[in-house]
Amino acid sequence: MRAQPLEVKRLIDGADEQRRSHFPMNDFAEEEYGTFMDTMFYYWQSMRMPHSLIPRVLDFRPREIFSEAEMERYHGVDVRPVEPPNFVMREHPGGKVADRYGNISDKPISQFPSRIHAEACSAEYNLCRTLGFPQYHEVDQIVCGYSRRYRRLLLPLADEKGKIVRLAYVVRLLEPVARVF
Repeated sequence: MRAQPLEVKRLIDGADEQRRSHFPMNDFAEEEYGTFMDTMFYYWQSMRMPHSLIPRVLDFRPREIFSEAEMERYHGVDVRPVEPPNFVMREHPGGKVADRYGNISDKPISQFPSRIHAEACSAEYNLCRTLGFPQYHEVDQIVCGYSRRYRRLLLPLADEKGKIVRLAYVVRLLEPVARVF
């Protein structure tokens, strides 16, 4: 059974276009059962208690548990900056877009090569930071000459004081990345 999105946004800027669907977390388990994304979500949940509702960054260490191949689908986002365009992508594995435009690791989101992708990510990451709850999206896009379709899970992580300072980011490709121009 296919989940119905809470919201769908369609964005176009020159040759870049994307459809971003925000899905309810209530549908996550059925849609992602048995995937690495599902496993990462349950790992995140296991870190919640007894400490707090949001796991601490210091306790969340998936690289110690999961394989290197699985961790290629894991990224982090530093959400300490006040302004969302200044959030910084961490641990991004690169890929075909990075081969063409440079890796986005350790750079602010505002420096992503696609303006509409940067703006959408800024808004979605900020929503996760503000609400303090996982967020589940499907993204169907042509960005920087590449077609990508994937699902993404954002998981908030807090510092010792309980402030959300990082997002764990897990993706599952629905189709292979393909160059379209």
